[in-house]
Amino acid sequence: MNKTKLCFTAVICSFENAGREKRLQQVIANLQRQRDITLQIVLVWKGFDRRQVPFFDGVTVIGVPFCGSSEARNIGASRASGDIICFLDDDTFPVGDDFFVRAANELDLRKLDFLTCNISSSGAVMAGQGVSADVKLVDAGLIGNMWEPGLVVRREAFAKVGFDPTLGISCVHGSSEGLDYGCRLVQAGFRGQRVAALLIDHPPLDLSDGRAEDRTFFYSLGNGSVLVQHRMYAVYFRQIAKAGGKLLLATATFDRTSLKLAFIRLMCLMLGPMLPRQSARILPRTGSGAFVGMVQVDDVAATEGTASSDVASPRAEAES
Repeated sequence: MNKTKLCFTAVICSFENAGREKRLQQVIANLQRQRDITLQIVLVWKGFDRRQVPFFDGVTVIGVPFCGSSEARNIGASRASGDIICFLDDDTFPVGDDFFVRAANELDLRKLDFLTCNISSSGAVMAGQGVSADVKLVDAGLIGNMWEPGLVVRREAFAKVGFDPTLGISCVHGSSEGLDYGCRLVQAGFRGQRVAALLIDHPPLDLSDGRAEDRTFFYSLGNGSVLVQHRMYAVYFRQIAKAGGKLLLATATFDRTSLKLAFIRLMCLMLGPMLPRQSARILPRTGSGAFVGMVQVDDVAATEGTASSDVASPRAEAES
């Protein structure tokens, strides 16, 4: 008798004019080479111009207006048919053609409900810190280890705990959605671990052309808000002290770039918990006929297996 193949859903989020088209093709090709599983690939594509919604053989493409990264992940997961969901960015992919088989084995052997992966990357600014040993995702272990690319979660767990749509890229609080999600999974009684042997390929970060300032601003707002929300006060005040120390050092050495980044980091860590959180708001582009608004899950337009030609109407994403 043939053993029933594991059924996975890979959820990828991308957006119009991301400049990652070739990398996205590589990500999808890598996923389609995964062996010994049944794999559903869901691509949530965010954009204004419905003519740019991409088509990929064997991929379910959901076209939506611009929304936050957490909202997009929730939309993609709502269409999952697999028993296990894996979340990926449009520039990340699993290392090895047996990644999903090994991930499922880890979940079963360790009696886990979710897991995160190690990082394979190079460059001046890596997207995350690697680990040399497995880390239990609970309490302090969540800090720096609960990140979204390569997150693997059982569908029944995700049905009870989804991403907070007020956190992540395109939101004012532009980070820490992974930390928040991990905290809430643990609070709901689910068990997780970061597995050092499971690798996700992630390119280095591009912090050119003012991106370092933008990233520091939005990420620090998210960091501060989530740390205070989940009463991780020791970590929160340690981050404030660290930013303050960098500010003093940059002042003493007349390092204007570091001074600016440290000041942004310090101010936004303190402001983050005070600012009300909300779903992503997008300003219209000149002459595009675009909108200002928020997208909800029931605004989705999609077809199974191919991209939709209609984009849904609006209704008005650094760990510490």
